[in-house]
Amino acid sequence: MRPVVRRFSMIFTALEKRLLHSRGGTIGGWIAGGVPVLLLTTTGRRTGRRRSTPLLFHREADGSFLLIAANGAADWNPDWFYNLEANAEAQVEVDGERIEVVASVLSDSERNLVWEVALRAFPSLGPAQRATKRDIPLVRLAARPS
Repeated sequence: MRPVVRRFSMIFTALEKRLLHSRGGTIGGWIAGGVPVLLLTTTGRRTGRRRSTPLLFHREADGSFLLIAANGAADWNPDWFYNLEANAEAQVEVDGERIEVVASVLSDSERNLVWEVALRAFPSLGPAQRATKRDIPLVRLAARPS
């Protein structure tokens, strides 16, 4: 099943990146009920190459970005999540602006504090969590201090 999910993800990601850069709109936001989409660029943990992935996000009151590592409710985390675990420094592109960020995976207690906010922000999160055996991680991206 992993190769099928990975192939679909690669095709979807390529299409999303093209739409994001050419039109400023995305399919993912439309599918997810209008949730905004950003482009996350991480450094590959094994290759060292820059990898870009379009992701749904929620903008928090302090300006940070909240991401869910749902991976389509698969029983494993997405590659971008493992890349951020290996190297927390990344870049996001949102509304035509590029922002250098630092990622942190929310601890269980932090995750519990924002879980209800995440459920409202990401309509697909509840069904995804019920469909997988793992706890879906939440990741916060904060602007890197200059």
